[in-house]
Parts: sequence; C-alpha cells; structure tokens
Amino acid sequence: DIMEAVFNDPADTLWRQVFNSIKNGIIDIPFSPHIINAGEAITVRDKDYNIRFYERGNIPISDKCLAFERSKIKLGGKSLVENIIHDIGIML
Repeated sequence: DIMEAVFNDPADTLWRQVFNSIKNGIIDIPFSPHIINAGEAITVRDKDYNIRFYERGNIPISDKCLAFERSKIKLGGKSLVENIIHDIGIML
C-alpha cells in the first residue's frame, strides 16, 4: 500500500514522488526532526523490541495491519508516553 501510494503520486520523477510522499506523510519517520517529515506516526517497541505502529498518521496501512501491530504492543502498566521515552533512550 505504501509503495503504491508513492508511485501513484503525479510527480514526473521518482525523487519528486518520494519527496511529496514524505511531505504528505505517506512516508513518515517517527520522531524525525526533519522539517518536512509529518511526524504523525507513533511507534513503540513490543516486548521483543520489535518496532510497532501505535498510530499510522497518513501512512497507508490497512486497518487489519494496524490492529495486528497494536495487538503486539503491551504497555506493561506504563503510559504510552513513558514507553516512548524508554524507546528513545534505547536509541541513544
């Protein structure tokens, strides 16, 4: 779904399609400080440290896929924010 959305962008070159997709949130890198990144997707790590989508933003992920991603997330009594802060600490 994501690649289809990128390739369906009406831009005349691949790099412009990718640029537009980032600008429109089709490609969204969670926690990226880049100015054109939408920053609407939210990810957290599951118990096995796999990265899972909690919110998809504008990324074209099916409801079924998002439900699967969320089913793998166990917050373990912590808030979503506490889990995100912990995950960011893992990246440092």
